Amino acid sequence: MHLATVREATASPPSDHELIEQCAEGDRRAFATIFRRHSRVVYAVAITVVRNQADAEEVLSDTFLTLWRKRESVGFIDGSALPWLIATTRYQSLNRRRAGFREAAISLNDEIDSHTSVGADVTAAERQLTARLDEIIAGLGPLEQRIVQLCLVNNLSYEQAAKKLGVSHATVRNRLSRARAQLRHELAHEEDSE
Repeated sequence: MHLATVREATASPPSDHELIEQCAEGDRRAFATIFRRHSRVVYAVAITVVRNQADAEEVLSDTFLTLWRKRESVGFIDGSALPWLIATTRYQSLNRRRAGFREAAISLNDEIDSHTSVGADVTAAERQLTARLDEIIAGLGPLEQRIVQLCLVNNLSYEQAAKKLGVSHATVRNRLSRARAQLRHELAHEEDSE
């Protein structure tokens, strides 16, 4: 075995940051590598929010298209784009769900007008869930609310949010993790009490 072959075999795989730099130089294979590396996680996050295969696939495509478009400004954590991809996926998924709610509301209004109100209880339940999520987020501390806004809505990385808020990266990561856990706990508690 040649020395160059041994070096290649023992070299660690390139980070996402390195791959994005290669993309900027026109290397399409680098972007395909990032897609293969993270597409399963992105799809899993999307499907948990939108709960529909077709919508999850759309979110997957939109997320990686956004990564390509914003490749110059993506925030990497330890060389990985995964935190940014997860936040972007959640944002894209929530937007898709809201769009679905609006379409359902328009459809519901049409059905009410024609006196065939099918699925009104589902639409009402979805609106109620959205309102409840807003209430839970409003019940978080001011710092947690800002972190949720910056990381999950505005798609900032932990590092970017930390700089904007004047706190450490670890503070952002830990507070966001606690906020997510509280959201899950509150929603699970309500399901149990129904």
